[in-house]
Amino acid sequence: MELKDRITVVTGAGSGIGRESARAFAAEGARLVVVADLDEEKAVAVAESIGDQARGVGLDVADEQAVVDLIEGIEDDDGPIDLFFSNAGYGRPGGLDLDNATWQHMMDVHFTSHLTAARALIPGMVARGEGYLFSTASAAGLLTQMDSGPYAVSKAAAVAFAEWIAINYGERGVKVSVLCPQAVRTNIIGDDISLWDARARSGQASQDGVLEPEDVAQMVVDTIRNENFLLLPHEQVATYMQRKAADPDRWIGGMQRFRSKLEAAGAYVVDYRLGRCALRPEPPPVPKIGAVPLEPPAELDVVDYIQQTRDSYAQLGYDAYRWAHEPEPAPFATPAKPLEECRVALIGSGGVYRVGQVAFHHKDDTSVRAIPVDSPADQLRTSHFAYDMTSARRDPNVVFPLRALRELADAGEIGTLADEAIAFMGGIYSQRRLHEELIPAMTAEIERLDPDVVLLVPV
Repeated sequence: MELKDRITVVTGAGSGIGRESARAFAAEGARLVVVADLDEEKAVAVAESIGDQARGVGLDVADEQAVVDLIEGIEDDDGPIDLFFSNAGYGRPGGLDLDNATWQHMMDVHFTSHLTAARALIPGMVARGEGYLFSTASAAGLLTQMDSGPYAVSKAAAVAFAEWIAINYGERGVKVSVLCPQAVRTNIIGDDISLWDARARSGQASQDGVLEPEDVAQMVVDTIRNENFLLLPHEQVATYMQRKAADPDRWIGGMQRFRSKLEAAGAYVVDYRLGRCALRPEPPPVPKIGAVPLEPPAELDVVDYIQQTRDSYAQLGYDAYRWAHEPEPAPFATPAKPLEECRVALIGSGGVYRVGQVAFHHKDDTSVRAIPVDSPADQLRTSHFAYDMTSARRDPNVVFPLRALRELADAGEIGTLADEAIAFMGGIYSQRRLHEELIPAMTAEIERLDPDVVLLVPV
């Protein structure tokens, strides 16, 4: 389906994937984008940012009559709804400690609201011979969510319902897609970014990287255009699904070990009597540089990272970690001319990419990003599975120092900058893929840029 001149509705569109999808639908030429959200003020603000083709409304998707009234009102006033994107959702940790009403409310938001919309829309879509129902579930609906029982169960229901609709109505013109991401930077656990970053560093879903909502929104548009059923922004989820189907007992055993690993790493604590899950408390924040004088401690504790990792693997019962060794030193050469005459290229391993590019999204992601050196900081993003990105998200220059290099060039300390800087995501576990994929890709980029000096910034 092409979105040009279509009437579309997006729930949960006050922020995150819903907001960016609403904007993407408008950019594709949708005639009307109804931006619906529990927070009406946010919905209206998003609609105003889009322009005249958008309308913001307040909507509690758990209220069946409110969903029906919204659909009937749009179809009476504006015409048939071509695409309904059931995206609203929320997260809450817990399990057996949560009462039935709490479990039921999450079911109402994540599943029953999809049922309500389908019941109201499908008769008209079948009569017209076309229509599109798109829903946001989660990788948790295909696998599980260890720290939230109702989230895992309700998202599984959303996936199963989308399958049922596709099977029973797909040949009658109703197209169905379901989005099942792992971690995406949204406000599903609230608007506290420091809490989000704590969760993203240590939670189950973020182990394969954290995507930005604008990137997922573009994937949504592409999925609608291609009319694919299942959208997996994190491609590893397909592998996990295959492993689960091939040997469920082995998969459950692996997930049990994974849960133990996350607990050991401080992701969450579990009350085994009640199944309660909660984030561990964060340590006190580190003072910002420049805010107060920072006195270095009299004596620093030296961290033996290699031994620490070996001990961690042994404690979890894993095979000993195999460290990569390069027996030959790198063939570095002294520049043939003064630095102030050199053309300098920046290469960084911090997982930096520019808005509009695809985020780095999984371990052993060997892709690279070419970023224009004049890119402003507010157009840069970071996505990495292995380090605390809090500071980098405030200012990407801490891991990708374009600003400092531009200042050095302006001051004449270096000659010129290559037109583009190159970013990749470090922490590649596979030595084979490192040598067969990443190193050749980086070498090709360096040869293309033809610098005199390469500044490598590892993270």
